[in-house]
Amino acid sequence: MEAENHVKHGASSKIHKSRVNFLTIAVLALLTMLLGGCKKDGKAFRYDKVNIGDAKYIVQGGHQTKSATKNNTSGSYDFQKLTANGDLEPIVFFNEHGETITSGRLRIDYIFDVNSDFLYFYGTFPYIGEGEGVVSNDGNFYQELLANKKTEKIYAIPSRLHFGFGPYITHADGNIYSLIGGIAKFNPVDNTIENFYFGENEGGGNIQLIDRHGICLYNTSTGWRARHLSNWFSIVPMDEIPSNTPVILGNDGYIYFIIKVDNEGGVGLYRIDEAANNNVKTTLLSNHLINDYYVNIYNNHVNNSLMVLPSYPTSDSYLHEYNTVSNSWRSFPLPALNGERFVAQNCYYYFDSASRKISRLDLNSYEVSEISVSVYDVREVTTSLYSDDINFTGMRFSDSRQVAGTIDASGKVTIITESGDNNIPVGNLIPLN
Repeated sequence: MEAENHVKHGASSKIHKSRVNFLTIAVLALLTMLLGGCKKDGKAFRYDKVNIGDAKYIVQGGHQTKSATKNNTSGSYDFQKLTANGDLEPIVFFNEHGETITSGRLRIDYIFDVNSDFLYFYGTFPYIGEGEGVVSNDGNFYQELLANKKTEKIYAIPSRLHFGFGPYITHADGNIYSLIGGIAKFNPVDNTIENFYFGENEGGGNIQLIDRHGICLYNTSTGWRARHLSNWFSIVPMDEIPSNTPVILGNDGYIYFIIKVDNEGGVGLYRIDEAANNNVKTTLLSNHLINDYYVNIYNNHVNNSLMVLPSYPTSDSYLHEYNTVSNSWRSFPLPALNGERFVAQNCYYYFDSASRKISRLDLNSYEVSEISVSVYDVREVTTSLYSDDINFTGMRFSDSRQVAGTIDASGKVTIITESGDNNIPVGNLIPLN
């Protein structure tokens, strides 16, 4: 009996050990699967491409995104691309492994058209592995991306640097500058960014321009100042420029400004030039008689000239054109132009939101024509240097549908997309090349 009991006990021990081994193997297998899954999901990646190569427009809105918050109206509508074939498709990011980046935290807040080659993205762009983004307990992420429209390649901007919302300036040297309360300089050849900031006591201004030589002109609460990128810490007071002076970066890459010289309508047109040792000087180019007391200066990119227009035009107002090559003036009668000004390929548009009237100023002939949009409640208008079309968003009165579309120079309206919900407007329409 003792032997029999011994045999039974031994068999029981073997069965028990077998069960333990089986459980151990099962647990190890489960852990391996889980760890393997975590390893796969946690594979290091970086932002490599975004599918914008075939996009004709970027469309904001149409329906709310899951990541929207009540306190983030800029992120409360998603962004999609509209192809040349008329297809509305999502914007998709890819990593260097060619895989779609899918993250619940990925969010686009803003998209800006930088120039004919680049788009700027601002939002939350999570990544895994080594990087130079924002370090967070929820995971690291980039806030700013630059994307090449043609190659679709992405440059993720390190968190210690900024490129900002612009305005953007592309110079003949190939560098792209963004005005950020200072200067951000992006070299698209080697994908490098440099930031140049003003001092603490130089706040209060809202105009910064940078010319072809690297001269930066900016206004402060105590007057105009100038710096040179190659000699940034040397500040040049520009006390000869009054605080309310109209200034502009010309088509030729120089900075111009206008100063009243008398009370009879006489003005002096000046240019900012380089001086010895990377210094700055002003050069008087010409004096001219202008009847309007308050004027602004604009570029005519069609004729490569400067235009001086009255700030408050009347029936007796004139448009004055200055040719920077021949150093000569021409004047043209100008009807009253009211509303916000938008620059297109061959013209300026003036949109009067109160009357829903759009005026078109031809930059070749300086003739003015009117475009009616009375069947739409136009909310936002944008233009680009790529065409003479007006891009607009608003509501169609006939069915209260929220729409986005274009208006050509003759007034023909083409609807590009409509919102699926009449209560959710199409937020913005960004034309690309």
